[in-house]
Amino acid sequence: MTQNTTVPGNPEPGPDNFSFEDYLEGKSTFPVFEHTAYLDQRSGAELGAVYEELEELVSRLTSIEAQIRKRSETSANAFVDSVRDDLNDQRADLEEQITKLSTRRDELQKKIVESSITLVFQVKTPEELGTVTREASRQFHKENPNYKGASEDDLDYITARSRYTLTAQIAHFCIEVKLPDGRVAPPPTRHGADLLLKKLISSETMRLMESVGTGLSASRDWADKLDAGFPGGGSDVEEISMGAAPAEDGEVVVRAPADHADGAAL
Repeated sequence: MTQNTTVPGNPEPGPDNFSFEDYLEGKSTFPVFEHTAYLDQRSGAELGAVYEELEELVSRLTSIEAQIRKRSETSANAFVDSVRDDLNDQRADLEEQITKLSTRRDELQKKIVESSITLVFQVKTPEELGTVTREASRQFHKENPNYKGASEDDLDYITARSRYTLTAQIAHFCIEVKLPDGRVAPPPTRHGADLLLKKLISSETMRLMESVGTGLSASRDWADKLDAGFPGGGSDVEEISMGAAPAEDGEVVVRAPADHADGAAL
């Protein structure tokens, strides 16, 4: 005889007692993602130059060492080889330069990391993202009547609206801020998010914009991969990107062109 292991008051799940709502509440979660912005961008620009110089020095050192090896093979029995001696001097000089630059690189990296601020975002539904972007668009036009009737080809208009929408998305979906010393702070308001953008060069702003846009609409990527191999597998998750407007959900952030003079992202 089969033993009945059902606990009184907590029956085994079945078609007669399954609660669709309770199941959703117990299983549903939303992804969290982070973006780190680096505020010491002067050090970042210097770090980029240091990396380039280091790369060049290492390349030259590799070439010199190859010449030394070749010279050693062809003049192994020579007591005096002025060419090889000169190559050895060049190698020593390059190694010294690389050591100094490596030290500077480490110092800059430490300074940049200490200036960082990490925004933690909680992804929500496409409907909520659509609501936030629509409301941001309405509020933007209300606060900026000078853009009434502006064309979608007007770069100033597109850039201003994109920045406003991005600040609204940051204020709504950011749940906390992490500091380099381990402290956790409350998320920024829209005004705080706007101030953050004013402190970033265009390449860093674009990096933040892309991170938020990808993070808030990236669920389709893993869902499609998870469904792969199953009959009829495929994600029905609506994707809302930063570069296009979703159907019936109003506007979303449109990427503005980066100012190449600001250099690459840190």
